[in-house]
Amino acid sequence: MVSPRGDNRPVETTLDRVVRLLVVAEVRLYREGIQHALAARSQFPLIGAAANVDEALQLIASDKPEVVIVDMAT
Repeated sequence: MVSPRGDNRPVETTLDRVVRLLVVAEVRLYREGIQHALAARSQFPLIGAAANVDEALQLIASDKPEVVIVDMAT
């Protein structure tokens, strides 16, 4: 990829970097299903899974994921 800076330095793209994920889902079956689907993608390492907001906030503070996937019932 050509640098927008006009030089030859490499440009990091989303496809080139690892995106750390956190899954938050109250329903265990949903949480485990999402974890299983993501396990096949090494580009998206799962740093943790939470069953509720309190657990999610603790993991976010300690592990700093780039993306949080949330499935919470109201």
